Amino acid sequence: MLRRSALMPSCSSWPIRRILLAAPVLLGAACFGLRGHSVQSPADVGARENTSRAEPVDLLQACRQMADWLTRQLRTDGSVVVHAPYVIGGDLAIEELTRRYQESIDPAGRAIIGEYLHAPPSRPTVILLARGEASYRRFADRLFGIGPESDFGFYRPHVRMLLVNTARGESGLVHELTHALLTADLPSVPEWFNEGLASLHEDSRLQDGVLVGQDNWRLPILQEAIRSDRFLSLESLVRPGGFRSRPIWLSYAQARYFCMFMQQRGVLRDCCRLLRGATSEDPSGMAAISQAFGGEDLDRIDAEFRRWALRRGTDATPPRKADADAEAR
Repeated sequence: MLRRSALMPSCSSWPIRRILLAAPVLLGAACFGLRGHSVQSPADVGARENTSRAEPVDLLQACRQMADWLTRQLRTDGSVVVHAPYVIGGDLAIEELTRRYQESIDPAGRAIIGEYLHAPPSRPTVILLARGEASYRRFADRLFGIGPESDFGFYRPHVRMLLVNTARGESGLVHELTHALLTADLPSVPEWFNEGLASLHEDSRLQDGVLVGQDNWRLPILQEAIRSDRFLSLESLVRPGGFRSRPIWLSYAQARYFCMFMQQRGVLRDCCRLLRGATSEDPSGMAAISQAFGGEDLDRIDAEFRRWALRRGTDATPPRKADADAEAR
């Protein structure tokens, strides 16, 4: 859920059939997969004769082409609007899609881009919003040929498309949008940071252009894990494969709150910058964490993080088994 202390200004838009369009930048062509087959989006057509060098084209034009493509996939099942670099569709009215853009997508996207990205997106990002469980599963099957792995939403980086079940609330939208923007700018981002930052933004407040994380239902999970000695060391969490080496909701809780810990210590943005410059010698980001904290030892950072987590208030939303079960899927 995005809580705003001030609403950021949004781009102007105008209708063309069922499509709304906004301002241009440059991009290269993108390729989309549909139900297990290789399907070219309209943006690919002009570049298919030269696969070794994609000529830059206008982002607005690419978004228009992508919106046409998405409209055909949705058939009579929804509407599509465009606010570059986003192509937003779903089984919601145009007015509702526009409201979601103005109240959530645009302010959250601007904050993420301004705080963490090296450059704004240069290619379209498709955001598909499902009204409920039935259309969520229908869209997943129609566009990806799969059942959704989460009840909240998911992102597919190879097609730059995210699908969100809006019946589960707004948190899934900002979570998946974070994945879309971050991985486009930093493809090699470690999983713990990718999921930690996205989870941090699930419940956040927009303050001075930054999404500031707020306590949520993951805090009691983290605190209970620390008290019962089921808490992985920071090194174990961030090393390759560590994030998925135990119940996944526990890793989400630890990664989210470690990102919040870094944000409150004023080093989260620095850590992201250092991860971008990390070499193959630091794929986990351990050295980046230490450097962000001024060269402090990882064990000392971990100990301070645990004390900080246990001191946090008890007014966070109690954990719900349904949330953990849905996330585990």
